[in-house]
Amino acid sequence: MLAVFAAVLFVFSLVASIAAGDLKAALADESKVQGICTLILYACSSGCDVGNAAIFKKEGDGPSFDIAATSDQSEVKTGLAGNEVLAQAKKFVGCNLDDATAQLSKIMDIDGAILGFEVKAEHDLSLGLPYTVSAWYIMKDGSTHAWITPDTKIEMERNAGE
Repeated sequence: MLAVFAAVLFVFSLVASIAAGDLKAALADESKVQGICTLILYACSSGCDVGNAAIFKKEGDGPSFDIAATSDQSEVKTGLAGNEVLAQAKKFVGCNLDDATAQLSKIMDIDGAILGFEVKAEHDLSLGLPYTVSAWYIMKDGSTHAWITPDTKIEMERNAGE
């Protein structure tokens, strides 16, 4: 019941954010990742998780980030240098995915200013989908909120073989 309430609340928040302007993600060059960063890792808590994602931002720069997830679904690491945060994010999103590569995107406000970055796993396109997760971002109360949804088609395909 709580999960249904949280989902309904998120949908209302998402609809409200559309009126104000959603945040967007676009491919990024690794050279843009600089400074000391905070890294948020999502999922990879069991052997069949494939909906893994990493979000990070430069510390002390812009709004804070959070992921709509329970504490056992995410982990926060602070004080990581740009090259280290990128390496950890890439390694993490490949958890449980032998055939995936990491894709770096920048998260931008409606004016195109970079607020942070996301790393998602690109999956074998034989399943018809390029990513293992979908991510949406909204700005609310001075914070950037992320909603990450694992792709159920990929998870079902992986679990069918076990």
